[in-house]
Amino acid sequence: MKRKVRRQKLLINFLVLLHAGVMFGINLMIPVAVLSIFYAAMHFHGIVKMKCASKRIVISGILVAFVSVIVCHVKYGQSVIQGMIGIYFIFIYFAYFIFYSYFDKYDNGIKTVMRFVINTATLIAVLAIMQSVFYPYFNIFEYIFRNGRIRIYEIELSFFAEIIAFSCLICGQGSRRMKLQLLVMIFELIFVSQSRGAMIVLAASGMIAIIRKYWRERTLLSFFKLFLLAFAGISGIYLFSRTPYWDFLFSFFDEMREGMGSGATRVNELIYYFAQLRKDPWFGMGILKGGSKLADEVYRLDLWFFIEDCGILGYVFQTGIVGALWLISVFVCVLVKISKLMKGKTAESKVILNSLTMLLIASLVGIANANHIVSRTSILFFCILLAMADVCIKRETEIRT
Repeated sequence: MKRKVRRQKLLINFLVLLHAGVMFGINLMIPVAVLSIFYAAMHFHGIVKMKCASKRIVISGILVAFVSVIVCHVKYGQSVIQGMIGIYFIFIYFAYFIFYSYFDKYDNGIKTVMRFVINTATLIAVLAIMQSVFYPYFNIFEYIFRNGRIRIYEIELSFFAEIIAFSCLICGQGSRRMKLQLLVMIFELIFVSQSRGAMIVLAASGMIAIIRKYWRERTLLSFFKLFLLAFAGISGIYLFSRTPYWDFLFSFFDEMREGMGSGATRVNELIYYFAQLRKDPWFGMGILKGGSKLADEVYRLDLWFFIEDCGILGYVFQTGIVGALWLISVFVCVLVKISKLMKGKTAESKVILNSLTMLLIASLVGIANANHIVSRTSILFFCILLAMADVCIKRETEIRT
């Protein structure tokens, strides 16, 4: 049993590390999908018997992708093989069963994976900051230039590490080391990644999560903390508004108003894709093989439109009402898990509760520019959170009974 748990731990660590390949311009999501499929095939009978709350979400999500393969074959003549290649990333959902099995068998599995995700994201943040400072003498990640500095894109590993670390801290489970790690990751987000959408989404979800926590406690001390937080927040916003970074953060809206830059392009993307969705509302535009001539024509790469830039809405544009119904079921599933975790007494349940809450808020706030549920780079980490929640709820239920 111990050997099997060790193998699962190594596999999980390997899958997380493969995700970082995105920063080197290498699509290592394909081997992640292959390993997930291989694990599911090797443990098929165990998975069939496995009683885990998110199994239906995983299987139904994969079925929606299969429907899209058929739709694209009928609508565009894309071959079934090309279609299967186009939806390869959906198969990463099979990784949920790896995580669930590991967390269920190993009592400290949840904490171990949390630490590994945070440590890996912190290391990446440190390297990105070093590249920004010592460029061109230190150059390892792909980059572009923005505001006279190199920009290294934020990845989903960093986002999930940030919400987990933040949740640990506000739930009283964070150490000094974790505080420092979170500061490093946020510094990298603001000054190296320079992702306006990620900053706004992370700040909004974090603030709402803190307010929710203190409001639920309903004590004099919690209300006093809430007052101090509001005062500090308003003061911080005022001071921040006096800096050049304020204009940079909200320049997106200026771009939309003036019809230029990435803001205008994003608006035009949404208008175009919504018009295409209206032509086939039930099944949408279809999930086409990325990089193919057909995908470039349908998604209008010639206009610099990227359907991935549209966040969760991009998935709805691709899958229509069928995909939207599946997403609604996912949100309902997450809300049910949150309600069950609210009854939990353990430290882990509180951290996972807050992480899921932040994920849900971030998904709703950033619905048109962020996809933390069904993009090729987020599925792995979403599955980690789902498995953590399911195992934690299972343990809490066993304790109460």
